[in-house]
Amino acid sequence: MKTATQDFRRWSLCAALHSRESIGRNIRAWSKPERSENEKVALGVAPARTRVGYRSMATIVVKRAYDPPSSKDGIRILVDRLWPRGLRKDAAALDLWAKDLAPSPSLRKWFDHRPERFAEFKRRYHEELKRNPAAGDALRHIGKTKATLLYAAKDPAINHAVVLAAFLNRSRPGSSSA
Repeated sequence: MKTATQDFRRWSLCAALHSRESIGRNIRAWSKPERSENEKVALGVAPARTRVGYRSMATIVVKRAYDPPSSKDGIRILVDRLWPRGLRKDAAALDLWAKDLAPSPSLRKWFDHRPERFAEFKRRYHEELKRNPAAGDALRHIGKTKATLLYAAKDPAINHAVVLAAFLNRSRPGSSSA
């Protein structure tokens, strides 16, 4: 985004080069916004806004552990208690394996990835995360960088990583709901 000083310098240079009649046309052209803020966010050329202002840090996203690593992943953290079947450690390209962030074995077995139990699972897992000191450790490890939480479940919408990402995004310092 241009500052007022940059606009003035551009106008001054243009004034020296152009006649008086063309200056008015140029000023009107410069004052017209290129794109609205919403258009810039939708196109990915501007950060999303929060109630306070621009987000000061990147988000935490989820991805299947079996998907190939990307340079856009940031810190890659496996959040399953058990290692994903058939996945080689070098192919996973992990930065951290946070077993302690996964749901307790009893909660994981109770949930059994049944969609009708997901709402209750979210509530119980959220309570576990509030008492889990590993969540704070993970936030300190992630810092202000982008992080990708990796999971092995088949369903991308009904799994513990989705709940964990939402919890960590809300718990980050500087988030609008913290």
